[in-house]
Amino acid sequence: MFKIGLRNIKTAISVAICILVLGLLGVRQPFFACMTAVYTMQANVATSLEAGLSRFLGTVAGAITGTTFAALCKLLPMQYLLVRAVVIPLGTIFVVHILHLLGRKDSVFIACIVYFALMMKVEQVSVLEYAVSRTALTGFGALVALLVNRYVFPLPATTRQKHPGTAMGQRMSPR
Repeated sequence: MFKIGLRNIKTAISVAICILVLGLLGVRQPFFACMTAVYTMQANVATSLEAGLSRFLGTVAGAITGTTFAALCKLLPMQYLLVRAVVIPLGTIFVVHILHLLGRKDSVFIACIVYFALMMKVEQVSVLEYAVSRTALTGFGALVALLVNRYVFPLPATTRQKHPGTAMGQRMSPR
């Protein structure tokens, strides 16, 4: 029998909220908020919080690194392929290393995506505008998914206690 699960429905609700709210606010491209809402929606609130935090921190790290390196690159002849082939990987090393030092290896992938988008000017807007917009939309999508996961068809309290989550629940418990 064909059955649609509650997480699937919660994910769709989160995406709908992102599209509606951001559309009413005049945001024409809710793509990153919707993508983050899907990524953040996990089996329970604890794992959703960890996924949303990972995504948001990675976006912030990539945005800060990309904005900083893009500003520094104005001093370099970036029109040359060899210069780009040296400078962009150096930024990659930087963002990966910082996240490793912070113990956020789970944020590396999205940080690099945001960094590359800024360095390679994927969007035809200013670097700072893209960094701020991407970070805000990511935060919004994560927040929407967390709220929907917590308040729409919430797990019964006994289920939440039996299945407290993954690493996040373990980190918060005493050793």
